[in-house]
Amino acid sequence: MVGVECMHCWYWISDLCEEHGIHFILGHALYMKAIHGGKSKNDRIDSFKIAMLMRGGNFPLA
Repeated sequence: MVGVECMHCWYWISDLCEEHGIHFILGHALYMKAIHGGKSKNDRIDSFKIAMLMRGGNFPLA
């Protein structure tokens, strides 16, 4: 599963994932920021919070 936070540059990766049978979801960056916006920012913390949103069914789709 791949998640991408981007406005207009995700089409090619969506197609690539589809070609390889990888489930692709696109997160709404503004809503995700509102849900888990905190002062501590790094890839490990962000990926954990995104995983928890996906696991709990609260991942805001774009």
